[in-house]
This record gives sequence, structure tokens and C-alpha cells, in this order.
Amino acid sequence: MFTFRLLTSMTGQEAVLDLLTSVPFWSLMVSIFALGASLWANYRATRLKSESNDLQARLVELEEEREADRLHMQQAADLTAHLEKRLGKNGLRTMLVLRNQGNATAEDVRVEFDGDRIDEHGSVHYDKPIISKIGSGAESPILVSVHAQHHPPFEVKVTWTDATGKNNSFETILTAS
Repeated sequence: MFTFRLLTSMTGQEAVLDLLTSVPFWSLMVSIFALGASLWANYRATRLKSESNDLQARLVELEEEREADRLHMQQAADLTAHLEKRLGKNGLRTMLVLRNQGNATAEDVRVEFDGDRIDEHGSVHYDKPIISKIGSGAESPILVSVHAQHHPPFEVKVTWTDATGKNNSFETILTAS
């Protein structure tokens, strides 16, 4: 136990030894160590909380993007075009088939065949009104005359709008199948 002695009666070595064996000294050391450990733990917890908040914000951002993509896909039309042989009244006929694989109706559909509007191209026989809408899962076949002057490959460009309000397009080069 620490006793109060006159400093003059103690040698330096005795004073250090007396201090090291005293309870208040070790209580102070333990308190300082506990304070340091507490400060370090608080720093780590704050840093981890900040990282966790950053990750949570990124997860929310990703979920919002995913939801926006899902809503976009529900409102989007997806038109494709291909040549297909179909049986008609006079045998096999080559058809340009426009197919909507999207979830929404394609509106204001425009088709260019080798750079010309479809109704102006020499190998397209289109006796119906020009298509302007193609519903989800629907297709629109168009008769194509294949002969010496008009034969594949054909360049086709289809443009349309849909519920997303975006101008969409599909371009391909069609070859005979």
C-alpha cells in the first residue's frame, strides 16, 4: 500500500518501487487502457457504420435501377424482322415477318426496305394499309417478291414508339433461308 513518506527519506529506486506496487497507480493504468480501448472501439464502430450506410445506399440505388428497368420492360415493345417461307394459295411465298416480342404495343411502326419506305419498294407487295401498330406477342407478315432484280440480302430498318416514349429501332440484313 502506498504510504506518504517524506521524499527526502526515500531513495529514487524506493520511490519508483513504492509507486509500482501501489493500487491507485494500477487503477489509473487500467483506466487509461480502458479509455484507449473504448476510443478505438468507438472509432471502428463509427467507421463500420459509415461503410454499412454506404453499402445500404448502393443497395437502394441498385434496387431502384432494377425497378426502373422492370417498369421499362413492362412498357417496352421489342420488334424484330425476319424472312420466312409460308404456304399460300399458290405455293410457298416469302414473307417479311415483323414480330413484337415485348410487353407493350408498338405504335407508329415504320419499315424501310433497302432504304425505301416499305410501300415504295419494288419487291414488297402490300395491298393492306401500312401497319402502324403491332400488339404484344403479335406479328405482321408482309409478302415479298423475290426475283432476279429484287433478291436477298435485304436491308431492313424498323422504327417505332411505345409506352416508354422512346424512339426505338431494329436494323438487320435479311438473307434467304
